[in-house]
Amino acid sequence: MTAEKANEKDRFTRLQEKLAMLPRCTPEEREAFAAEREASKGTMNESAMMLDNGEIAVKTWCHGHDGVIGDGWLQFLPTDDDYEKAKQEYGLNKPGDNYYVIKKWVDGEWVVQEEKRPDKPETGKAKSA
Repeated sequence: MTAEKANEKDRFTRLQEKLAMLPRCTPEEREAFAAEREASKGTMNESAMMLDNGEIAVKTWCHGHDGVIGDGWLQFLPTDDDYEKAKQEYGLNKPGDNYYVIKKWVDGEWVVQEEKRPDKPETGKAKSA
């Protein structure tokens, strides 16, 4: 057996040992995971942050009511025409400010479930959409 073949066997053996140490997925764990996935259908999470250069970075993640999952990024530069509108929408005033919202698809529209705004830190709850 060549040194290369022996080394391959060692890698395979190490992989088997590592996999043997991982937790097993029991029927109960699979059921709990499926329930979590079902509960997350029709939800959208959106976060926005003002960066040091004033740019607003927005990340949206959505688990559609039909089960489709999608995500995307959006940015607003200080030179953009809709920059001031974005600042107001997300409540961002200075670098480091963060915004976060969770929405749920209800009767054909997105309804705010929870919202955290830097301009209203005392409530954490949002106006309904």
